[in-house]
Amino acid sequence: MKNSTKLAIYNAIALLLVILVNFLSNYLPINGQTTGQISSEINVLFTPAGYVFSIWGLIYLLLVFWVIGLFYSSAGRDIANRVSYLFVINAFLNIGWIFFFHYEYFAWTLLIMVGLLFNLIYIYNILNDPNISRMWQIPFSIYLGWVTIATILNVGIVLKTFGYQQYILYEPLWTILLLIMSTLLAMWFAITKKDLLYPLVFVWAFIGIAVKRIAEYPAIGYTAIIMTIILVVFIVYTIFKNKTIKIVS
Repeated sequence: MKNSTKLAIYNAIALLLVILVNFLSNYLPINGQTTGQISSEINVLFTPAGYVFSIWGLIYLLLVFWVIGLFYSSAGRDIANRVSYLFVINAFLNIGWIFFFHYEYFAWTLLIMVGLLFNLIYIYNILNDPNISRMWQIPFSIYLGWVTIATILNVGIVLKTFGYQQYILYEPLWTILLLIMSTLLAMWFAITKKDLLYPLVFVWAFIGIAVKRIAEYPAIGYTAIIMTIILVVFIVYTIFKNKTIKIVS
């Protein structure tokens, strides 16, 4: 058996474990509570509506196709050799985060989430190669975008559960500033990496924040709407102005 095939198998097993643990975490659920229940109890204002988290389904579906591709093309075999160990580490970080979150070790979840973020940046940069088709990068554009949002949210969870948030800024104001800074980050990434899938994830999250917060916190809701409009206009403008930046190359 070729080394690239073995690595592809490791990737497939790792992904299956992640999907299984994610399913069981809410089906059993782990520690008697679902991820959504824990998130609702903490109620960080940057948290979007529950339906937004369905993006995990899209991410895992794309990763399934990505892993299958590792077995059936020369490009896939080369990618398996380059990122497989990183992908396996990614899977175990993902699984570790679920267990620590369900047992409410929130400081540890932040450390793991930061590790997951840097792991994805590393994988993304390897795949962001002109000699590699952009199709191989698509799952990680979305995955990285979502983990960026999740990292910001995780910081809020730690600050709130440890009681630090009240010493930094009034939470609604803090949330508004995060929305603005996140928008700037998404635009910067899109420009520097020529990748519009990443900011689209922010659009998805911001709409969810607006849906969840506009009734109780109008300032947050309307800020989320404004940031969404800014990102959508930016994406459309970029597509028409610079054809070298495409949603999918």
